[in-house]
Amino acid sequence: MDDRLGTIAAILRTNEQVFQNAITDVTESAWLHRPGDANHLAFLATHLVGARHYAVRFAGGTSTDPLEVYHGGARDIGEMSRFPSPRETLEAWNEVAPILRDTLDAITGGFLDKDHGLPFPAPGPTNLDVLTFLTQHEAYHLGQMGLLRRISGLPATQWR
Repeated sequence: MDDRLGTIAAILRTNEQVFQNAITDVTESAWLHRPGDANHLAFLATHLVGARHYAVRFAGGTSTDPLEVYHGGARDIGEMSRFPSPRETLEAWNEVAPILRDTLDAITGGFLDKDHGLPFPAPGPTNLDVLTFLTQHEAYHLGQMGLLRRISGLPATQWR
């Protein structure tokens, strides 16, 4: 692994546990509870699984998102009509996590320095900047998931 990916990889490993803890004990009503027009846990978790698969493919790895049958690449909750269960989502997350770790391990400095040329809100023009953005994107949504747990009457997400 390129040394510049050390912090990103560490954050993504931490996020693996946070994600698992955020949905492990979720009830069906909390899973689909939608405060106002906000997203619910089911959408955010499904979106994050899809985002991890995107990161794998972006970084040159191979993966197939088993939840794509639900989201079809949707970026808005209004574009989805059904959602996977917490268990199905957790299984999909646990499947993609080691694939992403292995993909990051294989990345070269040449790939990281390359201009991505994508319409991304990344902090700069390189592939490293895109991976930085995707890591922040994941952490942002994990924070939302923690807040939704509290709104739904569940305890805060544990970091252990």
